[in-house]
Amino acid sequence: MENNRKFKEMSLLCSYVYKDSIQRVWDCFRNPEIFNDTLKENAENITMLQGKDYGEVGTVVEFEWKNSFVIMFEVKEVVNTEFYKKIRFYTTKVYPLDLKYTCIFHFYFNTIDKTTLFQHELIFDDVNALKIIDHKHNKQEKLEICRKIEKFLAKRTEDLIDFESIIINRNIETVWGVISNWKNFKNYVPSIAEKVNFEEGAPKTVGSRIIIENPSKKSKYSLKVLKYDVSTERREYVLECYEAEPVSPKQELKFSLIYVNENNTYLSFIHEFKDPIKYELINSIARDKKQILKDLKKKLENEEKEFNTGKFTGINSSTGTGTINPKNKSR
Repeated sequence: MENNRKFKEMSLLCSYVYKDSIQRVWDCFRNPEIFNDTLKENAENITMLQGKDYGEVGTVVEFEWKNSFVIMFEVKEVVNTEFYKKIRFYTTKVYPLDLKYTCIFHFYFNTIDKTTLFQHELIFDDVNALKIIDHKHNKQEKLEICRKIEKFLAKRTEDLIDFESIIINRNIETVWGVISNWKNFKNYVPSIAEKVNFEEGAPKTVGSRIIIENPSKKSKYSLKVLKYDVSTERREYVLECYEAEPVSPKQELKFSLIYVNENNTYLSFIHEFKDPIKYELINSIARDKKQILKDLKKKLENEEKEFNTGKFTGINSSTGTGTINPKNKSR
């Protein structure tokens, strides 16, 4: 108990929550070009003496803090996992002060809210060091750095993607017949659109346009086919959303199919955003996409079961029209 109390007395902790993914937040703090820019108002002559990334053990940086003293940090430990990340620095020089301390960046991913808790922790070798630090001002400085990172994230388009995938127990030709024709797609998963029309070419022609309308939601958007690639074991269909009402960020929709065996297909559905977008909106899109893939899987697999039992009266994925299994024709 005494050791824990002493530890708390020798440390300063500041917390901040980002409405963004842990990887994007981590990338901003580990990247010297980005992170050093947040220090400009307080730090001068920032020099990387060794290494090129704060996410690497052994990296050494030196800078002048508020024209008062020179600090040299070395990265002593890095933890980089999916849900928790950490960078631990230690001072190799604080001139002219006789001061030694550890600086730790903690990153915790909240999987429920899809947010990232960032904690900035200072641990001093000598508890007396805290007597010369203005705790309130120190915390404000750290929070200001966090806010600058947040502003940067709001403008940063790199890695603004959502990736969802599923395995469907149907052959690749059947799944491809749905994905590559949005009228078929709509018939299998009505939630994706209320109306689908093709303009300037067929759905499988690069450059053709697909108009998606949802009158009940007062929304309409236009898709352009960027890529239509077919091989024996892989298929890829890429669409660009270039017009939308109401206005939305520019984005690409990428569908990739991989042959698993004659009865199973791996399907991935990626949104890649070309304009800044709030992370909570990406999370909303992710939820919708997961449901779309689940609904598609259920519909296609149920269709196969009905066909095998002679009860199929559903949709033919190659034509998008209703069909009746000959086995069931006399009923």
